[in-house]
Amino acid sequence: KGTINFAPKIAIILNLGKHHLDYHETLEDYYHSKFMITANQTEEDYLIYNKDDLDVVKLVGDSKAKKISFSLNDKKADAYIKHHTFYYHDEAIISFKKCSNSMQYNILASIIVGKLLGIHNYRIKQAIMKFKPPIYRLEDMGNKIINDAKSTSVLATISALKTFNKEKIFLICGGYDRGEPLDELDNYLKNISFVFAYGEAKEKLKTYFASRNIKVET
Repeated sequence: KGTINFAPKIAIILNLGKHHLDYHETLEDYYHSKFMITANQTEEDYLIYNKDDLDVVKLVGDSKAKKISFSLNDKKADAYIKHHTFYYHDEAIISFKKCSNSMQYNILASIIVGKLLGIHNYRIKQAIMKFKPPIYRLEDMGNKIINDAKSTSVLATISALKTFNKEKIFLICGGYDRGEPLDELDNYLKNISFVFAYGEAKEKLKTYFASRNIKVET
């Protein structure tokens, strides 16, 4: 809403979801606010977008900017993953072993920005390797404890669960109820062995996880 005249040379849209509705009045208002990052761009500008998110693909269709895509699944995207390596077109940039697997979409988008700015692959790789996620964003606390307190939506929780899809998970969640449908979590529950729910949403979470035969306490 504060971007009436904002016109970036390079813009990025990572995802869209049914969150932030505590701030935006409707889902349409939220989507419109997201689109404002590219609304004033021209054919001389660039819009980097997530090809895996169909809502994002639909949203960027009206942008005048040059569109550059990234994807975890589609190797026809401009930036993608192949053989456990991040690629930009046909160039291998960095392997999974050198960076945080929890930020795959962010890494792909960052690689594109680096390439658009003419930064050498070595420098892009070094920046990714040295980057440390902000606190509370899948922050490693040691002893296999991960603090993801900034995951304040179902979409963010799904992203975190995807990161640890080969490990047994003891999940602590709750807080403010944004009114999001919890059944969007259904495909990401297989490794959750126990849930502790708290805050305003605890009873809603308890009902949901118990209905999925996952032990939960409040």
